[in-house]
Amino acid sequence: MDQMSFHVKGHKPSALPKKLVFPLWCRLLIAALGAALAWWGSFPRSPANFGYLNWRGQPVFPSSVVPIGAVLILVSLVPASWIERAFQRLVG
Repeated sequence: MDQMSFHVKGHKPSALPKKLVFPLWCRLLIAALGAALAWWGSFPRSPANFGYLNWRGQPVFPSSVVPIGAVLILVSLVPASWIERAFQRLVG
């Protein structure tokens, strides 16, 4: 028995999509998240309150939130072809 019976068409589907799709709404969502992080991290803090605690009790410092927001904004500007090319170099 050379065909796998548990697959719909009798062959194993490819794991990688043919073409990477990075739609505009996804880019805008990532950019909005980055802008929100950069905006939230730029609020002035009191000298006694240097950062916040997240839901796991770990400290979150504004000096790290602002660069993370900037990186997310920059990632949303990268063309999908560049991401696909880098992925193909890593995989193949």
